[in-house]
Amino acid sequence: PALALYRRDSLPRQFEDPIVKFRPVNQTKYVVHLEGVKQPTWLNFNQRFNAHWKLKKISLINSNNVFSADSLISTQAGVWQYASWNQHFVKLDLQYSSPKITPAHFSNNGFANSWLISPDTETQEFLLEYEPQQVFYKASLISLIGLVAIAGICLKRYILS
Repeated sequence: PALALYRRDSLPRQFEDPIVKFRPVNQTKYVVHLEGVKQPTWLNFNQRFNAHWKLKKISLINSNNVFSADSLISTQAGVWQYASWNQHFVKLDLQYSSPKITPAHFSNNGFANSWLISPDTETQEFLLEYEPQQVFYKASLISLIGLVAIAGICLKRYILS
């Protein structure tokens, strides 16, 4: 096997790692922006592997709203982390790619979630989402509607009696 050793500052352009920018919307949803994707690249999410984590290719209408300089909290080795919104009902200006592109999902090191990103374009954006959370939101809405309906029926019976 061949082995090549380079100093980081003299690294040939084709071997440089892409820049990863991510912003947590909440604990179950993240917006990810990749720059400089020139070859197939692994995107690793360091949470216990679960097949329900889905990575969907998107286009942000205005990425400056998501990745604004005032919300940047750390940069480390090409990974830029932005402050979490910690909100479950954030309206993101995004469009899903058509057809919805979902990269292949793998377990990495027996623990983490990983996706193989193909170099379609040098700049790519993704929405990483834990899909069962959507079921929770819908079930919560149905429960709330049911609770309001039952309260309305009880109130109507109380008024009529």
